[in-house]
Amino acid sequence: MYKNNGFSGNKDIDYKILLDMDDISDLLNLCSVNKYMTNLCNEDFWKKKTLLLDLSALEYKKEGTWEEYFLNMVKVLDQIKTAMISEIKAMLTMGREDEGLTEYTEKEIQEFISENVNKLDTVVQTMYFDYRNEGELSDLKHAELDWYREYLFESFPVDMFYEDLE
Repeated sequence: MYKNNGFSGNKDIDYKILLDMDDISDLLNLCSVNKYMTNLCNEDFWKKKTLLLDLSALEYKKEGTWEEYFLNMVKVLDQIKTAMISEIKAMLTMGREDEGLTEYTEKEIQEFISENVNKLDTVVQTMYFDYRNEGELSDLKHAELDWYREYLFESFPVDMFYEDLE
């Protein structure tokens, strides 16, 4: 897998491959696999990786390393997305049942989420940035589900969950 301690043997190409990685677990594993990879995953790397997700991070990062900032940001984004997916699942199952409609199957739910993943990611990022900009990210640790619904229903009108399957 690793040629000359990296992917390609070219430091610039390997750096770009790491920057483009979406799977955080794999990225963290690769960054610690050997000295060459650890050196690529330096503070400058984590700053660039963070700025790829959040150009305004420069004005919000106050202390700690860029790696810490990035990992915290990803953790909060994942928390928001997980809560929103739970809400979507509830609307497509219990919510439909309450309206006398057939609940979506797990497969149909996954298809719905896949078809709307870009919209979902946009809503997740909007919520993150709103709370971050207000200095209230820590409030999300104990957020009520209706906080997530408020953002979710701005892009996913509640009626869309009650449409008949085609």
